[in-house]
Amino acid sequence: MKRYLFFLRAYNDTDNIAPAIYFLLRDDPNLKITLFYYSLDFDFRGDENLTFLDKEFGDRITVDWMGTRLGMKPDLLFKEGVIGKIYDTYERFCPARRSFHAVLDNHKFPPARRREIIRSLLHDDGFPALVIFDQNRTHNVGGLLRELRAEGVKNIISLPVSPFVNTNVLRSTRFDTLDHSFFDMMHNYSGFDKVSVTDGHYLRNLEKTFGLLGKPSPLKERGVALGSIRYCPEWLEIKQQLYLPFIKPTKRRAKLVFFMSQPHANTFWDEVLRTIKFLGFFPEIEVVIKPHTRPFGGQLRALPDNMSVESSIPSSALIDWADICMFWSTSVALEAYVKNKIPLCLDYLNANRIIFTDYDAGWILKCRDDLHEALSRLSTDLNDLPYQQQNIDDMLFAVINSASKEKIPQRYISFMAEQEKKA
Repeated sequence: MKRYLFFLRAYNDTDNIAPAIYFLLRDDPNLKITLFYYSLDFDFRGDENLTFLDKEFGDRITVDWMGTRLGMKPDLLFKEGVIGKIYDTYERFCPARRSFHAVLDNHKFPPARRREIIRSLLHDDGFPALVIFDQNRTHNVGGLLRELRAEGVKNIISLPVSPFVNTNVLRSTRFDTLDHSFFDMMHNYSGFDKVSVTDGHYLRNLEKTFGLLGKPSPLKERGVALGSIRYCPEWLEIKQQLYLPFIKPTKRRAKLVFFMSQPHANTFWDEVLRTIKFLGFFPEIEVVIKPHTRPFGGQLRALPDNMSVESSIPSSALIDWADICMFWSTSVALEAYVKNKIPLCLDYLNANRIIFTDYDAGWILKCRDDLHEALSRLSTDLNDLPYQQQNIDDMLFAVINSASKEKIPQRYISFMAEQEKKA
């Protein structure tokens, strides 16, 4: 049997790439896959996507972890409270350990040890026909990439971790400078032979930005748009099997889920807090807040009586429960659009160009006055909607399908088969 080797790091990567793994294994019974988690931040044990893949394909899929290779104890590393924090600090930063630098830095982590890990990954179960990463930049995984090349890997590609709903290039608070050393490093994909994204919007903006700097886009020869396999109908139908329904009894007239984005993604966090406070003036609406899946520094204050926080419930289950989905720049909103939930896009909460506003898809709110109007109307009648469904359809076709009528799972399979030949 041939083997593909995947390198992943976080929940978001798993959630977006697991569908590709599923369709690959379903399409080719002679394929097996190894998943290697190179991050120490994500406790993948019990992840619903991995549990499903294991149930479907058994020993054709293997899950490995950098921490295991370094002799770490996951029950301590991921333990909540003081004990977990102490163990985490010891493993990452103690001079005798330096596990934090296992991927990034040759000087603070013994290269021979990393080489041993990569060598065993490549050779213990048959040399992989293809090596695939989550979407990342070269400097974040430089140590891994160097060892893979040194061991004879000819072709390394990456798959999308999610659609870029923030389509602009200066999309983070970090990008407040055009200093070439920083800017080039943060957009360096040279370690990968191909970098796939969901659609062409970000690719075009990247080309424009680097053109203004007198340089070619770093993805000019590497970037390829495949569509979003995470939000394609074939996977959403399967995804329903992966989680339990969210049940929250309420006598309120409407149910709303509010998806948080990261503060450092050019978010006006004080305005987010004002918006949450504002929701308290509509007691007839039951509100659930879903924090972002990756840790971030924005803190929520005391919540009004009609609101609660659900960090452990799958976003898909919250979308199924809700009548209204409110957001500003998270790709999970695409699932709400597909499932015909009422989309409230709070365009006034960040300084990015958002794909939803580009297409005027859904109810686009430019200020708190607009939010006041939307909540007032929906509190009375959930069918009182001012937006055009055609705009939503156009946006979904452009982002999820990448403006192509080809089936998305087959597009992913064909892309990886082509890259396998080059490997």
